[in-house]
Amino acid sequence: MNDLYSPHTGEHIISDDPAPWMLSAGVAAPGYNRDTQGCFWRGEGWEVVAGGATVTVSEVETERDRRLAAASFDYDFGDGRGVHTIGTDEKDMAAWMMEVMPIAQARLALSDATAINIVTNTGPVSVSPTEWMDIFNTGAASRQAIWQYYFALIAMDPIPADYQDDQYWSPPPEPEGE
Repeated sequence: MNDLYSPHTGEHIISDDPAPWMLSAGVAAPGYNRDTQGCFWRGEGWEVVAGGATVTVSEVETERDRRLAAASFDYDFGDGRGVHTIGTDEKDMAAWMMEVMPIAQARLALSDATAINIVTNTGPVSVSPTEWMDIFNTGAASRQAIWQYYFALIAMDPIPADYQDDQYWSPPPEPEGE
């Protein structure tokens, strides 16, 4: 589709699978050099301007990584251990994936329920292998959403200059009256 644009900036967006937040001008954008020009919907027509913003996939990856690192979440054990905040920065994820996950998987495969001692952002706590898998699954929902938004962004041509805006990293608002 060649008539889509950002409702916030008017910037032209090429997408074969438009997101619900994208608007359609109803008129195809004119041809322009995406490396040296930008194209914007101005309400009554398209405007091609010099100096088009070129956002790289690497820049979007940096934003994705920032958001993944900030996606810490609370896990309620439902007992005396209370609620713990599970950190998701690069150091946390390396420890969870390279240390805790293999232990939990091995113990589950051997039907061994021996607790695993971990340290969350809240403090030390012991978790069973099954609890660890539930913690991991709980955190997956928000992390998967970030990955989905990342893939949608890098598929856009061009990647919007305001790619860091929350509109690209969160679901669209629910329609009123539904």
